[in-house]
Amino acid sequence: MSYVPLLETELLAVVLGFGTGVALGNGGKDFDRMVQETEWFKKLSKFKKWLVKMLLDLTHHFQYGLILMLYARIYLESTHPTLFWIVYSLGFGLVVTDIKDVPRRFRRFFGVEEK
Repeated sequence: MSYVPLLETELLAVVLGFGTGVALGNGGKDFDRMVQETEWFKKLSKFKKWLVKMLLDLTHHFQYGLILMLYARIYLESTHPTLFWIVYSLGFGLVVTDIKDVPRRFRRFFGVEEK
């Protein structure tokens, strides 16, 4: 007799992938904030601050999440179903944690002022 439910493989893969994606996404947000709050960052020249911010912006995870989702659909869906669900869900977790910042980034990228 088992006291732990025997969950379907697909459900386990989705929970593992999504949970990992959310944890990585939130960790990335915390890292960005922590770097910009350090004394080291505050002492940088204006150009170096800009450069560090640009490098941190390159690591925003919604793009990487979408890449993982696309990769999973193209290369894993038909050949490795369990790995497909892990990678796809991991990508979706990354997208979800960053999605609220996407409109602001797009407005900044296209030079549209916020109201």
